Amino acid sequence: MSAAPKKSSGGGMKILLILLGIAGVGALVCCGGVGVFVYKSMPTVTQVPSEVTANSKKILDTEIDEETWEPSMSLEMSIPWTMDMRMANFSSKKDEGGLVLTRMTLKVQDQNQSQEEIDRQLEQSLSQSGGGAQGQPMPALAVEKSEEIKLTMLGQEATLMLSTGKRVGDDETEWKELKGHVRDGEDIIVIKLQLQSENFDLEAIKAMLEAAK
Repeated sequence: MSAAPKKSSGGGMKILLILLGIAGVGALVCCGGVGVFVYKSMPTVTQVPSEVTANSKKILDTEIDEETWEPSMSLEMSIPWTMDMRMANFSSKKDEGGLVLTRMTLKVQDQNQSQEEIDRQLEQSLSQSGGGAQGQPMPALAVEKSEEIKLTMLGQEATLMLSTGKRVGDDETEWKELKGHVRDGEDIIVIKLQLQSENFDLEAIKAMLEAAK
């Protein structure tokens, strides 16, 4: 019997690779330190469930619902002169959905750029990205409707975008996708989640996120 195909855990690998590529070009042009840059930027990756869960708590300290999610992979890396990043991916036990949590610490920022401008650019990148674990992309949704979801996270109001639609190439199944970001001091925490509508419990998801410490 052949092994079942791995589920896509959904998430942020594509945006990670884009950021790594941009930072790499910058290091090459500015400093010529190719060997140092590549060595310093190599991510530490694990698929050990306990390690993935432990890393996820360093990103967002909350209890992930074990009935819905199973740890898939996590990574941590430091891009010289640019940013530090942690990412944890979870696969849905109920469908082909996924959850990704990412924490980024930006080391270099344009002093002429406001926090609002940085947030807007991040949201634009988030809306265009859809990477998952092992480089597998989270399928894009043909969005039929969207709404803002307000919640309180880490002592502040956060606004996430909830979209409903069908995956491109699949006209049968309705999916929901929740994504957005919140700041924790100087860090940015990015959340992206996709589940079939029948498995999507908004109140449970909000409770999970609002319980973060």
